[in-house]
Amino acid sequence: GYWLAGELVRLAVDESGDNMADVHFDNVPFIIPSSWVKQPRKQGQLSLYFCREPQTILDCLRPEPQASWPTEEALARFQPSGTAWVNSDKFRRIKQKLSTKFLSAKKLFAKMDKDANGSLDRKEFARGLHEAGVLLEAHEINDLITHLDSDESGTIGMQEFEDWWNSQ
Repeated sequence: GYWLAGELVRLAVDESGDNMADVHFDNVPFIIPSSWVKQPRKQGQLSLYFCREPQTILDCLRPEPQASWPTEEALARFQPSGTAWVNSDKFRRIKQKLSTKFLSAKKLFAKMDKDANGSLDRKEFARGLHEAGVLLEAHEINDLITHLDSDESGTIGMQEFEDWWNSQ
């Protein structure tokens, strides 16, 4: 584990662009110090999304014969470039976890909607996710609410929740 952390830090320094997103150390947002290039920490939990710019991905493939290069579409599915994909991947994993516990969006929404008013405010949503076993930090909850709240009302309606649940 520590060797891998050291390699990711080294790659982030060697490769151009914004390479690491959503970096946390022991569940606290974190900026990796430059000293970790030579000596990463040997205790604690580092979590991050490692991202690459499109040109860096292509440069990594160059040693291979061009005929074996994947199409841009296939490459984007395998390794998306940039950092924009990080939130959508997190949201997909949250939905995947919830779908293992609830058969439908309606059942989960009803369980979360404590005051039964047909919408989820931030408190209901955060508590409902926690009760369902999805533990998120405040900024992650805010990001997910912003993503789901398509009408920008500040709450999540049943239709917004179902649209997210049924999306790919």
